[in-house]
Amino acid sequence: MTAFEHILGGVLASAILLSPAVLHAADGKSPAVTAMAEALFKEGKKLLAESKVAEACRKFESSYRIDPAPGTLLNLAICHEKEGKLATAWGEFNESVQIAKKTRRADRLKIAREHISAIEPLLSRFVVLIPDDGAKIGLTVEMDGVPLEEGAWGTAIPIDPGEHKAVVRAPKHKTWEKLVVVEHSKVATVVVPKLERIPDPKPPDVGGRWKKPVGFSALGVSAVMLGIGGYFGGRALSLGGEVAAECDDLVCSDSTWQKIDEGRGAATASNVLIGVGLAAAAAGTFFLITAPPAVKEAPATTAFLRFSVGPERQFLGIGGTF
Repeated sequence: MTAFEHILGGVLASAILLSPAVLHAADGKSPAVTAMAEALFKEGKKLLAESKVAEACRKFESSYRIDPAPGTLLNLAICHEKEGKLATAWGEFNESVQIAKKTRRADRLKIAREHISAIEPLLSRFVVLIPDDGAKIGLTVEMDGVPLEEGAWGTAIPIDPGEHKAVVRAPKHKTWEKLVVVEHSKVATVVVPKLERIPDPKPPDVGGRWKKPVGFSALGVSAVMLGIGGYFGGRALSLGGEVAAECDDLVCSDSTWQKIDEGRGAATASNVLIGVGLAAAAAGTFFLITAPPAVKEAPATTAFLRFSVGPERQFLGIGGTF
């Protein structure tokens, strides 16, 4: 057995005598809390004596959570040291030093300092290296869910050996994660790359908002044109029938020749209007198909059509706001 093991055995024997029930009987803790903490503390000592280190540490941890007694903390640190969690034990021993100074417990102060001196050369550590723009973009670093202060960037921090998860975040940037394997008594360096920026969302394309109202208007014009064209077509057919009945062997009266001229004009108007109506229908359909999705905040659009057809007057009017 080495000298260090002799020292550790003697310190452990002294530390486990520090019962939380005795130390905190007058601290105002409820009897139920004290009893539960004491039971867990004793079970931890028993398991540790049986070399069941991991089970013993869990009992000490539970006891300390219920009743954070200084004696339990010191025993917990010793247990974590035996478990191989040297960084955890180092932190707990340092906390015990501060408590021992405040409570003027020279015995505990001596124990904690001896363990700190023995542990420090064996500590595993990690260091996080941040890109130059880290602070500027609001970068944050977490190791196993624990935030790493900006002042600790670039500093070797004690950590227990094993696998750990580093998470780096920044507003408007993609989160970066990495599993870090820390070896016993070595320093693991975590080099954070320049974070990838998340592109700003593109504003909705409202450049084609005019297409939908114009498309509906074009369909309306198409309906009107086809209707008027149909009217003139019907008028041309009607006049043609009258001319056929009135003319005898291509001999027509003056009034009949007027009907022939009127019928020809009606037929021409019908052909033109129906052609325009079909073209308007095709254009309106195209605009409706290619129109962008409706935007809620877009101003309302209106369109109207007016027409009048008669023997002496034909009128078509189109209007609206887009």
